[in-house]
Amino acid sequence: MYNEKIYRFDTFGGYHLELCLWDYDGNGKKDLVDFHSYGSGIPYLGVDIFDLTTMKYIEVLHRNLLDEKEFSFDYKEDIIFIDGQKLTYDGGRFHLIIQDK
Repeated sequence: MYNEKIYRFDTFGGYHLELCLWDYDGNGKKDLVDFHSYGSGIPYLGVDIFDLTTMKYIEVLHRNLLDEKEFSFDYKEDIIFIDGQKLTYDGGRFHLIIQDK
């Protein structure tokens, strides 16, 4: 439920693996981030954002697991990491930045 409306949030043949809230665009409003599996016969992993200002989905990363390797997802202290790399958003695009841990 959001703003007195109920929304359906499915994965299209897979599972939600992790959900978190993250202000990807710095507008002061946290948006819903979904790390999920999906596919019908061909397995995929994906990260999408449901922007709670525009009410639209944004595709961040999708991989066909028959052709590409799996990736890890982690959310710590308002930062998203994909395969240990920090996910950022700048200039209308998402970027992965290698971090020293």
